[in-house]
This record gives sequence, C-alpha cells and structure tokens, in this order.
Amino acid sequence: SVEVATSCIRFAEGDFDAVPDPNDRQCYVRSEYEQFACPVTGNGGWGTPGRPGDTDMKKHLDLTADENTACSNLVCMGAFYELAEITARQKGDCAVDTSLRVLCEWSVARLNEDIHDRETKANAEEESKELKHRQQVLANVVLGCTKICEEVTAIEDAMEDAFDVEPFVPTRCEVVGLTVHYTCTSSRPNKNVEGTRNGLTYSEVREIVVQRTTLPRCLARCSQCPKSDGPYRVDS
Repeated sequence: SVEVATSCIRFAEGDFDAVPDPNDRQCYVRSEYEQFACPVTGNGGWGTPGRPGDTDMKKHLDLTADENTACSNLVCMGAFYELAEITARQKGDCAVDTSLRVLCEWSVARLNEDIHDRETKANAEEESKELKHRQQVLANVVLGCTKICEEVTAIEDAMEDAFDVEPFVPTRCEVVGLTVHYTCTSSRPNKNVEGTRNGLTYSEVREIVVQRTTLPRCLARCSQCPKSDGPYRVDS
C-alpha cells in the first residue's frame, strides 16, 4: 500500500535554523522539519543578484506569493537532504531520505509547469493586444489602399506609351492578420491588379511592440544546499 498525505506542512518563514553548530550537526526526520524556518527567496523569486532589467521587448515579473513560498520550501528540502548526508559523514548514523529528494524533484517540475503555463497565457494575451493595435494602425496607414493604387498607376503608366492610363482605384482593400490584400482597377487599360503587402513594411506598424512577460523559474536543487554563487544563497 502507498501512504497518501492528507495535509501539507510548510516551513516557518525566517532564517534557516537547522544548523546552529556546523561541528555538531543533528539528524532530523521529515516529521521534525516543520519546527524549522526557511527563508523566502527575495526579489519576487528572482533571488540574487535581482530581477533583470526590462527591455523594449520583454518585462520581468515576479512569482506569486504562493509560487515563491513553494519554491523556497523546495530549496530548503534540498538543504535538509544534504544536511543528512553531511551528518552521516560527521557522526556516522543518519539516514538520507531519498524519497524526499524524489518528491522534491517532482514538485519542482510541477511548479515550473504551472509557472510556464501562466507565462504562456500572459504572452498570448500580449501578442493578441499587439496584433490588434498593429491592425488598427495598419488600416489607417493604407487609407483604403488609395496610396497603393497610386503606386500601381505610376508603374502601369511607365510601362504604357500608347495611351494615357486612367488612375487605378481600389476595388478591394482588406487587412488579414498583418497582410494587406488589394485589388486596383482601371478603365484604361481595362485591367485589375491584385496583390498583397506585408504590413510590417510600414514603420508605424513595425514599431508597435507590446512587452512579453518573463517569469523566473524555480531552480531548487533537491539534493544540496544553495550554492554560494546561486540565486538562493543567504547568510543563514
């Protein structure tokens, strides 16, 4: 049979206090962990050296309070795993909780999936907003394809020397996505010119950018304490 947990226990929030004396480390079992404190990762889950700077294309947001607390607790689970290994070397009698490491690794993966899903949803909304704004500007820029048809008239007139070309006028002008579909028609010559134009050729459209959300990921190491050069290292 498999024992199923009926509740979740979190560390208290505070400095990691399970190793008051490095030369006299203690061996703890999982049921004792709740009496110890665990620091919450700073800078909204980014840790040190801090949240990256935003760019024109990207904005860096924080984890939710629950996401950050969960990741911080997983970091401390790794610290307890390595503590048991060190205590076993130091004193010779401390069982390493392998199932704790497996649970921690599974939890890190699930947490990062949730963070990824939230980031993906935010990016989809931002992409949609950007496209809608670009389409609105593009429709204003092409002015019903009048300018495009004026260009068509100039090209046709340059190729025809037997008679005067009547101006081509738009009989179709449709924006699909960021592509302009047009038909320009003239009575002399009796001709329709159809074509498409990429909306991003217009600088007014191309320069519209909605920043994409970027979230930190949980980088908890489930078998060791945070490294001195890592984002989760604190003095305690």
